[in-house]
Amino acid sequence: MTTNAPLIHGRIDRYLARFDNGLAGMPTADRDDILLEIRTHILDSFSGTDDEAVLQRVLSSLGEPEQLAKHYRTEFLLAHAGRSFSPWTLLRTSWQWAKTGAKGLGVFFLAMLGYSAGLALTATVILKPFYGSRVGLWLGNRSLHFGMGNFQALSLPGPGGAQRELLGDWYIPVTTALAFAVVVGTTQALRSLMRRRIADRPRSVARVPVSQ
Repeated sequence: MTTNAPLIHGRIDRYLARFDNGLAGMPTADRDDILLEIRTHILDSFSGTDDEAVLQRVLSSLGEPEQLAKHYRTEFLLAHAGRSFSPWTLLRTSWQWAKTGAKGLGVFFLAMLGYSAGLALTATVILKPFYGSRVGLWLGNRSLHFGMGNFQALSLPGPGGAQRELLGDWYIPVTTALAFAVVVGTTQALRSLMRRRIADRPRSVARVPVSQ
């Protein structure tokens, strides 16, 4: 063993220790597998040489250990969320994905739009028994919308003012079904996008750039 070996392996151990700290919160078994993968990649790339310049190139190609850990945490969350039906899990994961680039940001906006629409529709269903004729699907000369009608417009006759409620007693069942469809559709779209992201990106860091 050469005299440089202890220093080199010390650098590797310090890099892996920072990387391990960055994986905090992940299941122990997954952390151990990822640590083994990164250690193996470093040692294989290093090829047993004691040249510190070679080690520096290997570690530089991986990037800062905290950023590498963030990449793996995001990939883990995406793989988990792609199998989940929980809107909260999908929303939280899409937020993490949004931090990595434009595509993730677009997926997060899709999640926010879909789940917000489902929540808003559900809120009108809850309000309907208490506010009766004030809540519905309203048709006016220039608009069609769910929720509270324009009370002033409802009371004013003439063009451009009156609004008409379209669903009547069917409002609750129709809007409940629509809210359910919006939430389920959003959930399925997010699951599909996350599964596709994982399928398109090989997990091994030896083949995948760390940058998003």
